[in-house]
Amino acid sequence: LKTLQFKHRDERLFAAWGLWKLEANVADTLPILIEELNSPVSWPLVLQCLDEMEEKAQSALPILQKFVDSEFRITTGAPEELLVEFDDLLQAAAQQTIVKIKAGFE
Repeated sequence: LKTLQFKHRDERLFAAWGLWKLEANVADTLPILIEELNSPVSWPLVLQCLDEMEEKAQSALPILQKFVDSEFRITTGAPEELLVEFDDLLQAAAQQTIVKIKAGFE
């Protein structure tokens, strides 16, 4: 839990992921994951964790849906020649995560 308070993003992110894997702790983990949705570089790990949380990650839906519905495109996080592919993969992964989260409601 102390690591969730660190300033370095990667340390907080991996601490949140580990806390989720070990304890399924949504209360402390989900706010960190949602915060990390502001950084596309973090999205692969964040989406994996949100995917595993399923309906417990419902508070992340507005941000994920906004990303999927927008014209926003990723401009960092991958070498320039791979940015389009990276963006397409993140769009697809975000859409799959939305489906998985919503499936828990049905």
